[in-house]
Amino acid sequence: FTFNAVLNENTRQNDVFNCCSVNDLIDSALDGYSATIFAYGQTGSGKTYTICGNETELQQENWAPGANEHDGLFTQSVRYMWESMTMRQE
Repeated sequence: FTFNAVLNENTRQNDVFNCCSVNDLIDSALDGYSATIFAYGQTGSGKTYTICGNETELQQENWAPGANEHDGLFTQSVRYMWESMTMRQE
């Protein structure tokens, strides 16, 4: 097996998005290729936080997707995908 990165507990959400080249995966998916993001680790190591973000913030009524330092890969990916789709001609 191969992998793209091993990140420590001090890695910020934006750094995960950039280090793992999630934007390239999304661009490939928009071009018609399959793409997968796989988070692996011990129970309690932060996989859910990395993918979803801060659950407390997500549960707030006034929460809106934006450039928040706690936004997980899912929120960041949807934001990037939407921005990319609006820039494409097809």
